[in-house]
Amino acid sequence: HATPNKLYCYASAGLCLALPDYPINRKILEKYKAGVVFNPDDISDFAKALQTLVDSPEMVKEMRKNSLCLGKMFSFDNEMNHFRSIVAEALSKGEK
Repeated sequence: HATPNKLYCYASAGLCLALPDYPINRKILEKYKAGVVFNPDDISDFAKALQTLVDSPEMVKEMRKNSLCLGKMFSFDNEMNHFRSIVAEALSKGEK
């Protein structure tokens, strides 16, 4: 499973994320503490994840802040700058 681009759009908007429990989603949400995961094959687990968010406004507030940071970190501008530095480094090695 790949990371959906929508994840970064939602994070850029400062939304608390509820994502299917795939390894890449779990890794991102555990690292940045920007939301919760749920079993995509179990509707009751999805409902439980959403209820956890409804019942925990302070946690959601913190996750929304973290989500904004995640969105900024992986913004198009930051990703493009990273790409440019990789290309510049590769080109400079090729000149030697």
